[in-house]
Amino acid sequence: MKLNCIGIDIGHNLRCDVGAVGIRREDELNLLVGRALISKFKGVGIKVIECLPSSASSHRDSLSKRCRAANYGKVDVFISIHHNACTGGYGSECLCIKGGQQNALSERLSKVILEEVCKLGFRNRGVKDRRDLYVINNTTMPAIIVECAFVDSAKDMNGYDSEKMAEAIFRGVCRFYGISVSGCQGDFWGINTH
Repeated sequence: MKLNCIGIDIGHNLRCDVGAVGIRREDELNLLVGRALISKFKGVGIKVIECLPSSASSHRDSLSKRCRAANYGKVDVFISIHHNACTGGYGSECLCIKGGQQNALSERLSKVILEEVCKLGFRNRGVKDRRDLYVINNTTMPAIIVECAFVDSAKDMNGYDSEKMAEAIFRGVCRFYGISVSGCQGDFWGINTH
């Protein structure tokens, strides 16, 4: 399995769709994690299709444009960055559709990403089967939503570091696709594919 092109969707971030609000704002955290993640992939020569539209007339239009960007960009995998909110909830989880060959890849990738994210100290809430979510239903490649942490949880937000979150997701994707990541010093990554 080779990763040539990845679709990164920065969830919400449009006037018509700001996401959850708690101790921090979801749209702001999604943007910080998403931009850092995009930079990491571009920095090692992996083509990135940025799926966040510049504008949308409605929430549905926004979701449709995100899927079109990934589908027309012929990405190998689609990852949508989000943050959760629910009174009393904390930790990280991934959302995908389970069952079938393409979906099995999404589920396996989700597990590896969560392993890396939870090394940061977040509770592993697991991989959830979510057939009701537009972006993972309307993309033609393996697709996942990473719910990084809860914006309304002091446990998750205390010391939250968007750069470390992006690094953990990046490491998970690289590990899954067999891309060795070495020489991590600040923002420098040495990478070799095999």
